[in-house]
Amino acid sequence: MRNLVVIVCLFLHIFLFSQEKEHVHSSHYSFIENKGQWPESVLFKSSFKGGNLWIQQNKFIFHLQDFSVLQQVHGRPRDNRPAPIVPQTVVHLNFIGSKKVDSIHYINPSKQYYNFFVGNDSSKWTSDVH
Repeated sequence: MRNLVVIVCLFLHIFLFSQEKEHVHSSHYSFIENKGQWPESVLFKSSFKGGNLWIQQNKFIFHLQDFSVLQQVHGRPRDNRPAPIVPQTVVHLNFIGSKKVDSIHYINPSKQYYNFFVGNDSSKWTSDVH
């Protein structure tokens, strides 16, 4: 089991950080905490070129998206064509028999933060999300 965890961590490191040369934003890839802006099962989310990584109890979910079709039609008139379809794949990586995460300790939290003001119900708004 330890070997699997090490391999997955190595894969994630290579997968997430190998894209950094093409990253155009000023901040590095990060894991955004869940403070109620997503379903309770989500612990963290990370975005990378080509999709998102959702970290949940006992699993990682990779939501992979290919936006190249949108880049091809960007700025062109639609001319009654149907909206382009963005190919997507969702991959669940389940850790069978893993222990539940009971607490999370933040080491060197980012200075950047996000605010989530979705909908009209202010009780569901979340701010200062690192």
